[in-house]
Order: sequence, then structure tokens, then C-alpha cells
Amino acid sequence: MTLQHPLDRANLALALLATLLGGALLLAGAGDRPWPPLTALDPASVRELRLLKGDDLQWPLLAGPEGWTLTHPAARGADAGRVRELLGLVATPSFEHFPAPADLRPYGLDTPAYRLVVDGLEIAFGSLEPTTAHRYVLVDGQVHLIGDGFHHHVVGGPHRFAVERD
Repeated sequence: MTLQHPLDRANLALALLATLLGGALLLAGAGDRPWPPLTALDPASVRELRLLKGDDLQWPLLAGPEGWTLTHPAARGADAGRVRELLGLVATPSFEHFPAPADLRPYGLDTPAYRLVVDGLEIAFGSLEPTTAHRYVLVDGQVHLIGDGFHHHVVGGPHRFAVERD
């Protein structure tokens, strides 16, 4: 490629400048604080999880001396690894958050299909944001965008957590 025309050289110089400025902006943001957690709860301190589908209780999980117990539809032990994965929700990064508007329909939060109550704090699951595929959740009057790595635990049903204790 030859750069004989003055506009060719100017366009190349502008492209290089834009690349350098973009790189500088990325590097400048690299030291910023990490994303804030979804809640102030400590996953290790949580003692009760309740999942509601609409207004119907799907399953409650309770922490006890022998570990986690699934108490409904039947009392059984709960898979500690799966519970730990689900508890990661309370500390997952909130990529964006804003006060809940009066109309929650655009976020799928007007009548959320699933609500997880964690030690009394309700987390309502909404729809996916179309450009990032992050999930809208409603927590304490704030709409948050989080990664969608927890939704499958919620919709999977109680059998996914149940284990038989020895």
C-alpha cells in the first residue's frame, strides 16, 4: 500500500491516534475499583434461602449444624457445592444499577417469575438485557445488571439441590 495522497497519510495518522487514545483510555480504567457486589451480604453468613415462583414456595434451604437442608417438598440434605454456587449470587458483581422506575416491564421485573429470598432480602429475577445478555434483578429498590450464571439454579427445581445424607 502506498501513501501518496495527502488524505491517505492523514487518515492513517488519525487511525493511529485513535488507536493510541483508545489504548490509553483502557489502561487508565484498568486500575479503577472493581464492580460493587450485588448485596452487602456475606455468602458464608447466609442461613436461609427461599425460592418463590410467583407467590408459590418452590423450595427453602436452611443452614444447620450438619450443613444445608432442603425442607420442602420433603426434608432432605442439600448439596453443599450447589448451595455454595447459588450463594455466590449475593456477592456477584453488579455491572450497573439504578433506582427502580415506576414501570418495571422493560426489565421483566413487573411480575418476576422467580424471587430468591436470602436471609430476608428478596432478589427478583427479570429478563436479559439484549446487548450484553446480563440479567436484570431487583434488589432493595434498585435494578441491577448481573451475569446470568445463577438463573439456572433458580429455575432447575428442588431436586437439583437434594442429596441423601448418610
